[in-house]
Amino acid sequence: MKSQQLIKAGRIFLSFMFLFSAISKLISLPFFDGMVAELLLGKDYFDQPDAMRWVQWLTRILVAAELLLGLALLQNKWFKKVVLPATLGMLVLFTIHLFYEGFRQENGFIEGNCGCFGDVLPMTNLESI
Repeated sequence: MKSQQLIKAGRIFLSFMFLFSAISKLISLPFFDGMVAELLLGKDYFDQPDAMRWVQWLTRILVAAELLLGLALLQNKWFKKVVLPATLGMLVLFTIHLFYEGFRQENGFIEGNCGCFGDVLPMTNLESI
């Protein structure tokens, strides 16, 4: 019985983290757009308005996926077939990205903002991992 309660608490906590992350990115969407654009297009991303449109589409899709996964973690339908693999996949991909960014920059693990919670809760890559 204790393990069932622990699993349920873990799902609620993970759901809250996904929802908080998505909402905080929505609150600071221009900041998140800029971070993703700088990552994909380079520091002069503002000189590329056509490419910036695609970056904005990508950021909205990422935020929508976080919102959907956060809500999906609270229900039981398709949990083991769809929700759990998608959640683990997203967590693994973002962790790999955080390690990549940490190693790519000189002080990448201890400086800057990973953007995981937008500009609402700034965290370094190491803190996020």
